[in-house]
Amino acid sequence: MGYFLAFVGVVFILLWLFQVVLLDSFYYGIKTKEMKTAANAIERTIGEEEFVEQIVYYAYEKNMCVSIIDRDGLELFREDSLPTCTIHKLNQTQRQALFEEVKEAGGSQVTVRQLWRPANEFDRLEKERKSQTELFMQFSGNPALKEEVQEIKNMVYGEMIQVNGEEALLVLNTTLTPIQSTQEILKVEVIYICIILAAFSVVLAYVIYRRISRPIIETTKQASRLAAGDYTMAFDQDEYREVGQLNETLNYAARELSKTERLQRELLSNVSHDLRTPLTLITGYAEVMRDIPGENTAENVQVIIDEGRRLSELVNDLLDLSKLQSGVAQLEKTRFSLTGQIRSMLQRYNKLQEQEGYQISFMAEEEVFVEADELKISQVLYNLVNNAIHYTGEDKQVEIRQTVAQGKVKIEVLDTGDGMEEKDLPYIWERYYKVDKEHRRGKVGTGLGLSIVKEILQLHQADYGVENRPQGGSNFWFSLAVSDRE
Repeated sequence: MGYFLAFVGVVFILLWLFQVVLLDSFYYGIKTKEMKTAANAIERTIGEEEFVEQIVYYAYEKNMCVSIIDRDGLELFREDSLPTCTIHKLNQTQRQALFEEVKEAGGSQVTVRQLWRPANEFDRLEKERKSQTELFMQFSGNPALKEEVQEIKNMVYGEMIQVNGEEALLVLNTTLTPIQSTQEILKVEVIYICIILAAFSVVLAYVIYRRISRPIIETTKQASRLAAGDYTMAFDQDEYREVGQLNETLNYAARELSKTERLQRELLSNVSHDLRTPLTLITGYAEVMRDIPGENTAENVQVIIDEGRRLSELVNDLLDLSKLQSGVAQLEKTRFSLTGQIRSMLQRYNKLQEQEGYQISFMAEEEVFVEADELKISQVLYNLVNNAIHYTGEDKQVEIRQTVAQGKVKIEVLDTGDGMEEKDLPYIWERYYKVDKEHRRGKVGTGLGLSIVKEILQLHQADYGVENRPQGGSNFWFSLAVSDRE
């Protein structure tokens, strides 16, 4: 409310300033500009055929009297269109004095002169007989006769010109309309306008409060509860579009925060599970080897080593994911053979294929080079293959395909498992997102692999995705630009 009233106050001050205080200055400025324009136009046509036409135009269309005076005070030309003109009432001596005055002023001069006459012109003989000074003294000295006199202001503009090679004075005279009555009217109008604006501001402030401010206040209160962790808040849709959009955005934020909190709880639960299982095995086997003679065997030691390695992998994956999501990790791009890297990586799985019967195949028609971070792309491939091994079907088949099209190489990692429900596909890249109902401890990997894949590929600005295969199983893929540079 205070802002609206302040606005009304500013409007009132501006209106009062421009419509009342500065009205005289604006009016005189406009009239001065008109007379200067007329003088320039008349001066340009001296000696031309349109000279008289210009004089008549400004005399009768613009209500100006025109006179051209030589240095001796003689009038070379005159056009008297105003009965209240002052320049044509000057005698030769006064005109000569005006010539010298304008010349000394620098060649141009604007003055305002007063003319006094009876208001109803009841005594023309007395007006002609008496000088202006005598007439003014008579009426101003007698209060009873004050209403009988009328003050007329004339603006006189003089400018030095050349006529037939001789100096002359061009004088223009126009009557100034009294604006005192106009100022009084404008004063009343400004007051009424401001009263109406003040009333309108009160109504407008109330409407804005009802439609905008109050909904925003309610939204702020609800947002405070959201900030405190109450993600069940529902922000109502408001008829005011911007407030409605804000509430819709906050509803979306509440859903995402709720989802994030759920994923964090699952992350803690799953990480705790993955930590507890190897720790339990390590502790159990170590106690057995300590307490039971003959259990200090190579097999038991290997179990402890394997579970320790699993713990190390989990911690490393957590650190890698943290670095990628915080933006600390930087790419070190080099040109390398992506095809050769895949073949080299698959050698790690020879023991798994021999001992557990997995069949991992790689299909590539040509050797392809890319420009990327070789270590991180290797991590992407390793995690995708581990994921396929984890979820492949009973036939234990995993297939890797390499195809090239339109300057990009596409790598697909396919398994023959059960696939995923469509609703799960957008969230499969989240940390520990569980497609199955219970957490499964993988044969290899830590459960963070797909999140690391997503972060690395986004860092490379690469395309990636996942889709279900029609015959069953999943297809994880990504693509990179092919490097033609040797």
